Parts: sequence; structure tokens; C-alpha cells
Amino acid sequence: MPLWSRSIGKGFQTARRALPLVFLPFAFDFLMLYFYPLEAAAEASVEFALPVAFPSISQVYGQALGELPFFPLYAAPDMGQLTAPFLLLFLGIHSYVTAGYLGALEMTRLWGSPGRFFKSANVYFSRVFAFDALIAVILLVLEPFIMDTSSGLLLSLFILSALLLIIYFLFLTPFCVVVDDCALGMAFRKSVKMVSQAWKEVLSYCLAYAAITILASAAVILLLDLPFVGAPLSIGLYGLLGTALVASTLHLYDGLQPKEALPLPTPRPKVAEEVVPT
Repeated sequence: MPLWSRSIGKGFQTARRALPLVFLPFAFDFLMLYFYPLEAAAEASVEFALPVAFPSISQVYGQALGELPFFPLYAAPDMGQLTAPFLLLFLGIHSYVTAGYLGALEMTRLWGSPGRFFKSANVYFSRVFAFDALIAVILLVLEPFIMDTSSGLLLSLFILSALLLIIYFLFLTPFCVVVDDCALGMAFRKSVKMVSQAWKEVLSYCLAYAAITILASAAVILLLDLPFVGAPLSIGLYGLLGTALVASTLHLYDGLQPKEALPLPTPRPKVAEEVVPT
């Protein structure tokens, strides 16, 4: 069985043991409904996502014009001079939750039950926040060029392709931070190295991940059309699916790690035959 399919299978098994953690993406998205009500399903478009460390329905629900999937970055309301501090606060809360969630999910993968959320959040927060801030800056800088088709469709597609490549080579960074407790610079280098060296396994996994999220996106659009229960049901189901996908990426990362060679068995000394004089 190839690594990508084995990782996804193990990810769903891990998610069954980590059901309490599903509440975190559910609560995060449910809270965001009050600030960013979901649009009518008829206006949505099917989206896909690349692997991330924290699932959000924003990754698969058709985004409004000027927003991108792949990363749970919501457009801040117009708050004047408070817009930038609001974005930083939002990003900080998101990074803290991500650090605790990913650390607890890794403990589930290793030991079968969620570990300490707050301990993981406190240990990994600064590195996850720095990574999230970098991705957010890249998105904010490139997004106007992608959405502005007046400069040419080819240029927009080129920039979008560059953005996908950046995320593709760096998506393992938070997993390096949590699994191996790497410094951020080392995690960046390790992510690029692992994706480059094991490109067949990683590319196959990302394509499968994208296909799953496309199907999830179509299901979310249909479910959101249901009155009253549509939004909570969609958020809950994607929280469960997204947790399985994050766990799958943890298993993928573990499978990409070089395995230590087992020591060769030491040959047993031969017993010298005693020569009996005749």
C-alpha cells in the first residue's frame, strides 16, 4: 500500500480516538459565523485545499471575491486604525489554538488519547504564530495580483501557481515544529528537503488531499442549503473530516522520516573444540 493511502487510512483511525479535539475547529468556525455569515449556497463555488495544520470550513467553502482558500484567513471588517491590531489578535488566537490542537493530535497518534492542549499551545505557539504570520503576509501581498484580472489572466495564473508552490513546499513546517520540536528555521529547511526528496509520495498525498476536499466542498455547499441545521451540520462534519486529514498529514510526516537502521546482530563466538590427546 502506498504511503499516501496508508497515511489517510491511519488518519481516520486516529480521528476516531481524538473526537474531543473535533470541538476546536467546530467552535472556531461556529464563532466566526457571527462575524462572517456564510453566503447563499447558490453563490458558492467548489474549492480545494492543500494540507494545513488546523481545519476550517473556509478552506472548502466557496470564498467571496477577494478571498482565497488554502488557509483560514478571514477578511477583517473595516475598523479604521484598529484593523491591523484586530488581524494580529485573530492570527494570534488562531495560532495558539492550532499549536495546542496539533500537539494534542500528535499525542493521540502516539499514545491513543489526546495530550495536554495548553502545554502544547504554550510550547509551540511562538513558532506556529511566526509561520502563520508569514503565510498571511504572502497571501495578503499576492492576493490583489491574483484577483485583479485587468493585468492579464496569464499573470494571475502565474502568481497563483507560485503561491501554490510556496504552500506546497512549506506545508510540513508546523508538523516539523510539533513532531520534532524543531526551531522554525530548521523546520522550514526540513519541510523543503522532505517535499523535494520524497516528491512522489508527497505529490500523491497532496493530490488525494485536494480530491477529498473538493468532494467535501461540494457536500458542504449542498448541506448549507438546508434550513436551520445546514451550517452547524456542515461545520461539524468538516471538523471531523478535517481532523482526520490533519492526522493523516502527521502520519505522512512520520512515514517520510528516515528510519534508523537496526544494528546488525553480533556474531556469536565459536566454541573452540577441545583437542583430546590420544
